Amino acid sequence: LEDDSIDFVNDSEILGSNSLELPSSIRKSPWWDHFHKHESLPNKIQCNYCKKVYSFHNGNSKNWGTSNMKRHMEKKHNNKLSTSSKQTQLSFTNVSIANFSFDLEKFQTGLVLWFISKEFPLSALEDAGLTDLIRTKAQPAYKGFSRKKARNIVLNEFDISKKKLISVFESLTLNFCLTCDSWTGINNEHYIVVTCSWIDDDWILQKKIIAFRHWPLPHSGSSIYQVLVNVCREYGISSRIFSVSLDN
Repeated sequence: LEDDSIDFVNDSEILGSNSLELPSSIRKSPWWDHFHKHESLPNKIQCNYCKKVYSFHNGNSKNWGTSNMKRHMEKKHNNKLSTSSKQTQLSFTNVSIANFSFDLEKFQTGLVLWFISKEFPLSALEDAGLTDLIRTKAQPAYKGFSRKKARNIVLNEFDISKKKLISVFESLTLNFCLTCDSWTGINNEHYIVVTCSWIDDDWILQKKIIAFRHWPLPHSGSSIYQVLVNVCREYGISSRIFSVSLDN
């Protein structure tokens, strides 16, 4: 047996004691997701994965703790913590302390969306300084991610937003106005953008960019027409266009 695998107990402890009830504050610990109370040994706990047994209480009603659980999981089953992306942290909300579960996927998505809102290049997400800052000052579980991962997050968030907008369009009874603009980037590539405007049910003017596309030559009237037709079909508004405005 390994040194930390089990704490031995004597017969009198097994036969003469009843396991103590866990305080409610202890039962709330997230480490109990990976452990359970031993069926036959009082005041002992057992790992759900490797079945190792540890002491949980020494008979002193004030001496409860989950440090054995924490050390065991971090040493033997750290992959279980990384997969679930759940690690116990403390958050301060209005000066009170509350339990908080770190969600790596949500954090990565939030970070990418913040970069986009500030128009930062996604390549900066790979910066070693940023990764080290987050890991040492905020969340040790953070390992950084690549531009490819960031790109997948952007595309996924775009699909979610697009579906929501299509749903909004379906719920409206009024028509839409489109504005089309085009320009050439510093890389000499051409782009076209389509903005949709409408009046909502509260009579408030709304507008959203519904297309931002690479636009290869030739830049003819029929080419613009084809872009608009495709975009309107994607959003299900082909029969509800009131006007189209162009920049030239």
